[in-house]
Amino acid sequence: DATGISASDVKVEKLNSSDTSIDGETASFTMDSFSVDALMVSGGATTTDTYLSNGGDYSLYYILNNFNIFVSDGIYSSGHTVGPVADGGEYNTSVGITCNGSTHNVSTYIGGEIKTSMQLNTQKPLYLGTVNKGTDKVQDQTNKGIYYTDDYLNFSDAMKHVENEISNLSVDLEDVDNNTVQLGHSYKLNSSKQDLTVKKSDSDADNSDMVVVNEASGNVNLVVRGENIFGSSECGNGIGIAYVFPNATKITLSNWAKPYGHIVAPNADVVFDGTCNYSGCILAKSLDNKGSEGHMWPYNGHVFVPTSTKIGFSKTYNGAPLTGDQEYTFDLYEKSGSSWLTDPIDSTTADSSNSTDVEFDDINYDKNDGGDHYYKIVEKSVTGA
Repeated sequence: DATGISASDVKVEKLNSSDTSIDGETASFTMDSFSVDALMVSGGATTTDTYLSNGGDYSLYYILNNFNIFVSDGIYSSGHTVGPVADGGEYNTSVGITCNGSTHNVSTYIGGEIKTSMQLNTQKPLYLGTVNKGTDKVQDQTNKGIYYTDDYLNFSDAMKHVENEISNLSVDLEDVDNNTVQLGHSYKLNSSKQDLTVKKSDSDADNSDMVVVNEASGNVNLVVRGENIFGSSECGNGIGIAYVFPNATKITLSNWAKPYGHIVAPNADVVFDGTCNYSGCILAKSLDNKGSEGHMWPYNGHVFVPTSTKIGFSKTYNGAPLTGDQEYTFDLYEKSGSSWLTDPIDSTTADSSNSTDVEFDDINYDKNDGGDHYYKIVEKSVTGA
């Protein structure tokens, strides 16, 4: 607060464009009597938040349920995407991420450079790599906040987890007969051309649970027929179909028929032949979908239901990681029916050694534990704060 200043002490000067210089995030103003250098802050702040601390995990069940696109190395020529996106590389398309009736339960993260302006319409904060700070290429239509970090999501760990999961699938796989597959069954093949016709289940018309594992290496051409089964909604209730390619390095997706189901190809670049809107998540190395729309149909099958999960979070004090003897203890509670259990199922401590990556022990499930599970974290005590 300034004191002892009168109106005669204040001098007003009008700035001309020649008096102002902008270099990156620094603006310089030159006046008759003095000059000022100012740091310009473009919407958003750096953060220590991570995908895991925000409640995410690397299981296929979680990824296919929550993302429309999950790629490590970039997205190119995309049409609008209804569901959330996780992209470790550049985002080279001017079309944005929408909701269109879909509920976003997770944040979108784009780690690489956003090449052109894009619109964002989501119910969650947006996380961007620091290369995008100060560029103002994102039009945040819902004003949920933009945060900058290069460490939000470890795609290397994510893809390794996915590879391990699909190599240990515990499901009976049948041979494909006459290029025809049926919902309610799962299949295996080894072919560089996967041209399949999908038929409904004989016993359960609503059953969309099916996994097709193609062990082929190199380039695979994929054609999927079965549009008449599902309709064309931009956000469906769910679909349990997954096409899995553990060894392929490139998937060429034909636009002869609209693909329904999730594509899991952690080592492959997925390239569309032409525009062809798809329904489900594409998990891959990169995606070039030639302007196709991504429609959000979460995974509702049973093959990828996890047998365990891990809950983690980060703890800060006044916005910074813990230091010295600061120590916080947390209890984890599970909900049973409409009420929370009285006793915690686990406890953990956050201190200066782990405050950016605090974890509880793994929670294990068996075949009788199907359905949604709810947990809450309660801070128990504070030491040295």
